[in-house]
Amino acid sequence: MGLVQTAIIKIITLPFIFICLTVHEFSHGWVAYRQGDTTAKDAGRLSLNPMKHVDWLGVLAMLFLGFGWAKPVPVNPYKFKKSGARGIVWVSLAGPFSNIVFAFLLLLVWEIMAVTVPDAAQNFYFTNIMSGVILLNVGLAVFNLIPVPPLDGSRVLTYFLPYSAGKWLENNSNLLYMLLILAVFTGSLSKIIFPAANVILDGIGWLAHFIVGIFA
Repeated sequence: MGLVQTAIIKIITLPFIFICLTVHEFSHGWVAYRQGDTTAKDAGRLSLNPMKHVDWLGVLAMLFLGFGWAKPVPVNPYKFKKSGARGIVWVSLAGPFSNIVFAFLLLLVWEIMAVTVPDAAQNFYFTNIMSGVILLNVGLAVFNLIPVPPLDGSRVLTYFLPYSAGKWLENNSNLLYMLLILAVFTGSLSKIIFPAANVILDGIGWLAHFIVGIFA
């Protein structure tokens, strides 16, 4: 792929990065709000405006590394009225799950196009952009499930840990976060992210192909 083609694809992909991040963070806030926590709403984060959620370092990581992050939506588990403390698990999983669903819907559209308008579905720019956006969504989901603060996986893990272990994770969150950033930009984290993402991609890809195959 030439330099110009790569640049065009990156530029076109950028708006989709904002959509990925926005869907992710909005889902956290919406699930928390449904459980009685208005913290995200009060902070103006229960919004589909990308500028409310963007972390530019996370955007750059997604654009050039294939996974990244946004500003975490504030959540107060003590305000949960329907699920108690375990509600933090559902709130934390909502973001990654929304990105996997988004990726699945894109794959579904791609499979439908492959049957109905095969020439368009095989267009160079279309295939590169679609595959890139799908991978971004799955990569974002997998990345955020890593159990390091402030990522979603840390909240899930903390809920199931003994109090002392959870407190250690909280007290060392800054150090762990710096190590995470180092792992991101040295590329070592890719060895974990991409194999896990490929497992999910295979699963949702098979499901999309199966569904379209029923009606084709």
